[in-house]
Amino acid sequence: TFLTFVKKEWLLSIRNINDLVSNYVFLVATPYVLFFMVSIFTAVDRNTLGHSMTIGFSAFISLLMASASNTASALAITQEGAEFVLLKTVPADTTKMAWAKIFFNLIFSSIIIIISFVVLIIFATRIENVVPYWLLLIAILLINAGLIFWSLQIDIMNPKLREYAASGDSSSINNASRSILIGFITTILFTALVVIILFTGGNPVWQWVKIIGIALVFMLARMYLYNSYLKNIFPEIEF
Repeated sequence: TFLTFVKKEWLLSIRNINDLVSNYVFLVATPYVLFFMVSIFTAVDRNTLGHSMTIGFSAFISLLMASASNTASALAITQEGAEFVLLKTVPADTTKMAWAKIFFNLIFSSIIIIISFVVLIIFATRIENVVPYWLLLIAILLINAGLIFWSLQIDIMNPKLREYAASGDSSSINNASRSILIGFITTILFTALVVIILFTGGNPVWQWVKIIGIALVFMLARMYLYNSYLKNIFPEIEF
């Protein structure tokens, strides 16, 4: 059943190319923006704070671009519209539909983020030590996963099925804007934590253990909350 829902998401995405482009345009642009901006930062001589800020800025750009594309998750249930009633009649665990939506967005965004950092690490020749960027990539993937869980949770808590079914337009639905705002705030907070942890010095290994640990806790917490809302609220959603 899960694979069936994943296939459904894939077919819908390739049939609605305009929606796919509008949902992921920022994400697709991430490799170019990240490389360009970090290349500017690394073109000048930097002290310890400068190195920390460059890594923090990399986190800021990649998370900001990724979270702007999480609107697809924040409208995932809403955009089912009237068809949601039919999906609820499927003789199977329909919560797997929500997991399929998470899976599709998570895989796509993770691939683009990985490509972004690979491009950055390979072509940004002024980066002296690439290890922190590989470690940052792990943390970014975890934070992004947490934000995707959070975005879909927003839509589960407040789906606008009738509104979307009536107009076919999601631009006036505020779930997407809430997702973007949460993503922006989370991005700022995580970037600040990265810069502070790196700038305060100490054992580099312990620094990255703390950064990745914070990201992992965030992701696990958001996944737990998402799953809780999914089990308790999703079955009660009505058109």
